[in-house]
Amino acid sequence: MARWDDYGLDELLANYPKLQLKEESREKLVVEGQFDLINAQMEGFDAITESIHLRIEFPGGYSKEIPKVIDLDGKIPKNPDHHINVGKDDASFCLGSGIKVLDDIAKDTSLCGFLENTVRNYLYRIFYKIKHGVVPGDELPHYEEGLVQDYENIFGINGEENISRLVKALGYRKRVANKLKCPCGCTFRLGKCDFRLLLPEWRSKAPRSWYRNHWEEHFKPALKSKKKHAKTNLS
Repeated sequence: MARWDDYGLDELLANYPKLQLKEESREKLVVEGQFDLINAQMEGFDAITESIHLRIEFPGGYSKEIPKVIDLDGKIPKNPDHHINVGKDDASFCLGSGIKVLDDIAKDTSLCGFLENTVRNYLYRIFYKIKHGVVPGDELPHYEEGLVQDYENIFGINGEENISRLVKALGYRKRVANKLKCPCGCTFRLGKCDFRLLLPEWRSKAPRSWYRNHWEEHFKPALKSKKKHAKTNLS
């Protein structure tokens, strides 16, 4: 399909000859095969060489939707400590906080760019942890706590409530979002605060529907209350 050619499908298959094309349509691109991590390294940390069989599913909305990456070998323990989405049937990789991953993809939207930057970085850090017991560099906490921490660093605002307001605002049309309380923590509506000038860049990285789904899954107060109630009942 011409669309995937625009993202460098031929280059992907040439650069990664051990990956095979399994499905190609307007809705999805799927490749499977061996991914080699050869002397991957972060400054100040040991190099890692490892191979793993992966299934990589690029959604039809790529580059404004995040691909799924799945370990076909079972080399990576299926638990949150190794950043696996254990609550999902496919046990796909948790490649990072959603907005940060979309930002990384936006810097290089090619299929090779996603493998070289996002996937390779994830595998290096996880295989390093498997070998040495720790993740090189900083490691975010799991679940919403990690999202809040990462988004605080990205947007320069503080607190889970303000992060929730931010993600919610990104899921609305501009004229509706501007009527909401500003996420920066001031007393103004978003439309009256200079913080609004930061949002167009982030709106360009994903559709409003992605941000709405992200908010509902991780930040919606009713949903979070339900999760806490369920945990209380289990304890």
